[in-house]
Amino acid sequence: MKKLFLGLIVLIILVGIYVMFFTNMLDKPNYTKTDGEIYLNGEIYKDNKLFIEKNSEIYIDSQWIIDNDLADLSWDEKNKVITFFDGRNIYRFSNEDKIMKNEKLVEIDLNVFFNINDNIMINIKFLELKTNYMYEFQKELNRLIIINLEKYKNIKVSNRTLQVKKDLSYFSESVDLLKKGELYFQLNNDNWANIITSRGEKGYINNSMFFDKMLGALMDIENIVVPIGIENIRTSKLEDQYKKNEFYKQINMTWNHFISKTPNSNKLKSYKGIDVISPTWFSLKNDLSIRDIGTMDYMDWANTNNYDVWILFSNGFDPERTSLLVNDSIKRSNVIKDVIGKTLKYKAKGINIDFENVYYRDKDMLTQFIKELYANAKNNGLILSMDVTFKSKSENWSMCYDRKSLSKYLDYIIIMAYDEYWAGRGEAGPVSSIPWVKKNLLRILEEVPNNQVILGIPFYTRVWEENYKTNKITSKAYSMESAEKFIEKYSIEIKYDNKMKLNFGEVESKDKLYKIWLEDMDSLNKRIDIAKNAKLAGVASWRKGLEKKEVWELLNRKLDKKE
Repeated sequence: MKKLFLGLIVLIILVGIYVMFFTNMLDKPNYTKTDGEIYLNGEIYKDNKLFIEKNSEIYIDSQWIIDNDLADLSWDEKNKVITFFDGRNIYRFSNEDKIMKNEKLVEIDLNVFFNINDNIMINIKFLELKTNYMYEFQKELNRLIIINLEKYKNIKVSNRTLQVKKDLSYFSESVDLLKKGELYFQLNNDNWANIITSRGEKGYINNSMFFDKMLGALMDIENIVVPIGIENIRTSKLEDQYKKNEFYKQINMTWNHFISKTPNSNKLKSYKGIDVISPTWFSLKNDLSIRDIGTMDYMDWANTNNYDVWILFSNGFDPERTSLLVNDSIKRSNVIKDVIGKTLKYKAKGINIDFENVYYRDKDMLTQFIKELYANAKNNGLILSMDVTFKSKSENWSMCYDRKSLSKYLDYIIIMAYDEYWAGRGEAGPVSSIPWVKKNLLRILEEVPNNQVILGIPFYTRVWEENYKTNKITSKAYSMESAEKFIEKYSIEIKYDNKMKLNFGEVESKDKLYKIWLEDMDSLNKRIDIAKNAKLAGVASWRKGLEKKEVWELLNRKLDKKE
């Protein structure tokens, strides 16, 4: 009797095990048509308003694309314009059913988008052509499947039907079956592979042939009807971004500062070894047109001296005017067309963006403007560079630059490594101490590749005046030569400031104390070494005309320029 009782207990336990495990293990997937769902990398979004079928083509909500970062889209609410960057070109879709490609009206052999109450819906065929995502509409299930092809490797089922388990166990329920010849998308190559099926289901498959075949026989899975899966995939056709920094070895760049007009070329001095010269020709006006003070005479002079010209484009240091530009897609388009057109008119090699004093709130839209300008510049064979400051807590002068993001859309980032102690700081100090440059350059290189960075170097210094009577500290900028004359005039003894790593002098005169940290051949030599040791793209000097003649000889020698 006792044995019979024990036998019954064992039988009950076995039945329980069968019910608990094998019923799950042999459970067949449930394929039911939905009201409309999106499966993004296996995650389900249940909202039938996110996509729509029109004329046998599927369109998806552009705002949802933006929210899930599936494409580089920007929405202009004011003008009802979508801007799309595919890594090479800028497209704009407006509520007027117009398509702009790189600021020109185009016709595309595809219904790219349509509007529903000012909500732009984009054709998934266009997105698939222009991004690294696969889009597939499963009509039988009313599902839109979206897979990141950079993250998931597509594999074709070779010779047997595979069970897809919800968890890492054979006893887990089956969420899908994969038939021979069908594609699936695999995240890893472990024994239990993390995959997404062509119906969007997320789960695991086991690479053990024996156990899978045994369970497959129990379920007779070969005869289970499965909705049609994907057997072929349209590979991503996202165009590669332009290769950067194949233009120069070590750049010796300088700025030519002109305020109201460009002088005749017979008044311009030329020096050997300069690769790039940047005249300050373009500036943004209050009406967002571009002020242009360039001349072909200057271009002829530059070409005669084998200088490449990158025309500087300034925002006039006006944050309000800059905000009006970057936050309006139509204004951005007009300014981009204008600046590209003017640059091509002069047959210059590039554009140097000098946008300073920008509202911190416009940080992302400043990057958007640079992105759009970059696409247009590269499609016209132009180099694009931008001047940025070192990192600081100043919102309008430093925090407004998303340096890491900007570097994606620029050939070069020029670091304005000066004005450590600026005119209005109220404290005497050097224009740019050597430790300050080294320390802050390291922070830049955490976000920007070194071969994309050009180090800005000052050709000027400041003479600081501390007035004992008024207790005020003021300063005035001096060129290298005028600084030497000042030292000579007051017979200032020059000593080495070991903290700042610069030559320094001070003198009292009547009720005033004068201090000067020199920008000279010694400081220049150190700055070039910093750029070379960090393997930067080169140096850029502010500005031509403030230097001594010997400067160019030193730059040529240190940067290995041929005479």
